Amino acid sequence: MRLMVGTPSTCTNIGLHHVSGDDKPFDLVISGPNFGRNSSTVFTLGSGTIGGAMEAALVNYISTTY
Repeated sequence: MRLMVGTPSTCTNIGLHHVSGDDKPFDLVISGPNFGRNSSTVFTLGSGTIGGAMEAALVNYISTTY
C-alpha cells in the first residue's frame, strides 16, 4: 500500500501508470471521497470521487466508488 496526496483521479492515474508498472496487478480500483467538491458536473471528471473510478475504467480496470 502506498500513500499519495492529490485528487482521486490524479492518484488513480499515478498508481495505475507509474507505481504498478506495465503489467495489470490490480483486480479492483476503489475511489473514495476527498476534501473539496465531489458532486458537481464541473468537478466530477477531474477531481471528484467519480473521477477516480472513471480514470480506472478508461484503462479497462474494474472500479467502484464509496
